[in-house]
Amino acid sequence: MSISSLMKKAISFLKNAKKVLTFGGIVNIQFNIVSSKNSLANKVALITGGTSGFGLAIAKQYLANGAQVIITGRSEKKISDALTILNSPNAKGLIWDICDFEKNNIKMNEALELFGKIDIVVNNAGVWTGRQWNEISEEDWDTIVDTNAKALFFMCQTEASVLQKSATLKKIINITSMEGVLGGFGPYYASKWAANGLTKGMAKTFVNNGIIVNAIAPGPAKTNINIDYFKGQTDNYYNPDPRTKTGRMVLVEEVAGLAAFLATDQANSIIGQVIVVDGGISLS
Repeated sequence: MSISSLMKKAISFLKNAKKVLTFGGIVNIQFNIVSSKNSLANKVALITGGTSGFGLAIAKQYLANGAQVIITGRSEKKISDALTILNSPNAKGLIWDICDFEKNNIKMNEALELFGKIDIVVNNAGVWTGRQWNEISEEDWDTIVDTNAKALFFMCQTEASVLQKSATLKKIINITSMEGVLGGFGPYYASKWAANGLTKGMAKTFVNNGIIVNAIAPGPAKTNINIDYFKGQTDNYYNPDPRTKTGRMVLVEEVAGLAAFLATDQANSIIGQVIVVDGGISLS
């Protein structure tokens, strides 16, 4: 790569990262979507749990990179609100309760009809109660494990059945959690540990069928699943987290950028990996 090309890339990055404020050494940067316009051109992505948090950020990034996206959720209003935010003819929504396993094939066919194909699937939908181990009820356990692990298996089962029929390479990216790497006592830890294991098992099973499977395991981030943690804090501000080496929370844009890279052909040799994005917490 020439020096002029490197300079252009550096200038582009600086234009997209504007330093706004500094709080005790914590730098607040207002991120725009970093666009690589053609890296996902002619690709169609299905994103579960795409109405907020990581899912919505990934949808924004994929659109900026030239993809068409289908976001799913259980609420028609939330899907409508998210599509308003995305504001693109290349974004469509589909009501899909991933825990209603018997309808997966029907919903997958509906998704296929929207843009005619699916090249990339991001399994992002998940739940967390926020309760401590001694507060967990049987209902809590069933809800968390059914959504984060059982539903993920049956979603992947449906997705693989469709994607392996294609003559071109397909991608499945599971959004799990660093908690599934670190471990802990409770259903959320167990469900995300299972999700990481399913990712590796699926990667082994389908790599020879033209499907590449990986997972991203984020650390604490400002998403709806952690909304109570952020009460009283502003959006335009890196939320401090003393557990991280960066001193702040993970940004949804950081996870979205990685999800975009994993979806490209440049990442075709990355297979069966669980990539932790946690600001260094897991190093402790």
